[in-house]
Amino acid sequence: MGDKVYGQAIILNGGSGSFAEFVAANIANAAHAPKTIDFLKAAALPLAGASAVQAIEDAIKLKKGYKILIHGGAGGIGSIAIQLAKSIGAQVATTVSEKDVSFVKELGADIVIDYHKQQFDKDLKDFDAVLDLVGGDATAKSIKVLKKGGILVSLAGRPDEALAQKSGVTAMGQMTVTDTKHLDRLAELVDKGVIRIHVDKVFTIDRSLEAFTYAESSHRGESSSHDEIDVELVVTHV
Repeated sequence: MGDKVYGQAIILNGGSGSFAEFVAANIANAAHAPKTIDFLKAAALPLAGASAVQAIEDAIKLKKGYKILIHGGAGGIGSIAIQLAKSIGAQVATTVSEKDVSFVKELGADIVIDYHKQQFDKDLKDFDAVLDLVGGDATAKSIKVLKKGGILVSLAGRPDEALAQKSGVTAMGQMTVTDTKHLDRLAELVDKGVIRIHVDKVFTIDRSLEAFTYAESSHRGESSSHDEIDVELVVTHV
């Protein structure tokens, strides 16, 4: 009783949904929350954080010295992925818009590509991995920057496996699993100081519609498919 927990209450995973003072959640999609942050920051973690951990550690199996390209590094998943990749000792390149260049550099990105002005597939080569969070043309172009035996993991659609096979690389889509295993690992990383959480904006629960409008308008503000397609909304009870 009284444990501080976090996770997902999504109905598809046996929960009751959220946007309420009390919710029911499947225990398989919950875990003890990080001890070093408050509920506000913990609420922004489960989907974005579990997605990054699953991709970087489980699918890519990133190692020290690897070169990884992370598309959409300024978003929820991307910002966590950059920090996790750097903690492992990888060299990190990322694509963002000009306004986010300073932010991702502060996170530790070694190479920052402004997709409005640069073509990442022309500037980068011989990468071990790509984490694709934007989809569209970026997915196929990303295969060109991988070296033989490299891997592309996409959270933005199913990559062209035939093209990948022809290029001698592995390409796979990811369906994120927000289970206790990944949430425990995420909490460990946060409490060790490996991952810092950035909350863009907070809305009280009576402003839920405004929160969704804000999220949609934020994405419409950028015209390129290189914008990361994840948004974390933190809505608090009045």
